[in-house]
Amino acid sequence: MVAYWLYIDGIYTVIFMATDFGLAIGLSSFSLMLSILLVQLVALPSSIGFGKLAGRIGTEKAILCGIAVYVCICGAGAFLLRSSIDFMVIAALVGCAQGGVQALSRSYFAKIVPAGEAAEYFGFLNLVGKFSAIVGRCW
Repeated sequence: MVAYWLYIDGIYTVIFMATDFGLAIGLSSFSLMLSILLVQLVALPSSIGFGKLAGRIGTEKAILCGIAVYVCICGAGAFLLRSSIDFMVIAALVGCAQGGVQALSRSYFAKIVPAGEAAEYFGFLNLVGKFSAIVGRCW
């Protein structure tokens, strides 16, 4: 549960900070909206692909592969972004990893919580996530 909380919050941090990063390199708000839409459009088929991958290698391994890809893309993006085209390419690549990781993580989390207690576990995780967002912004 702690691992899930950490990497999902890492993903949410990338989502929230992407627009600030885009503004810092001089992108227009229209380009930023297009990139957010692009991430969502790419994430849908990616989640289906990651589901098939999880069927072959297992959910845990597929999640770890997705996280590794996500970290590599974000790390490379921090050094390679110079234009709106670069930003769009990185956004599409992020969508590939993000869609799969989020979809697999939710389904895996639902699978490992005790039967009949899913609402409590998801509620607790949501509360902890909100708390971490507050702590992160105060630091």
